[in-house]
Amino acid sequence: AGGEIQLTDAIARLAAEDSVLAYRFQGTRFDCGSHIGLVEATIRYALDHEKISEATREAMQRALDELGVREV
Repeated sequence: AGGEIQLTDAIARLAAEDSVLAYRFQGTRFDCGSHIGLVEATIRYALDHEKISEATREAMQRALDELGVREV
């Protein structure tokens, strides 16, 4: 897409020449190739991080308050 190298294309090229190993991932996957995916991943990481989760919640609440968002 848009001239960028796709991971699946690279894996297919490698598999044509050599063996490819895989790992079945269990958990949440984020598409950080999109703007909203990167934002969501960053928010989730910050909320899950013990040292910054409370500050993140407070910052998010301030932003919602400043923007006049009452319901989420």
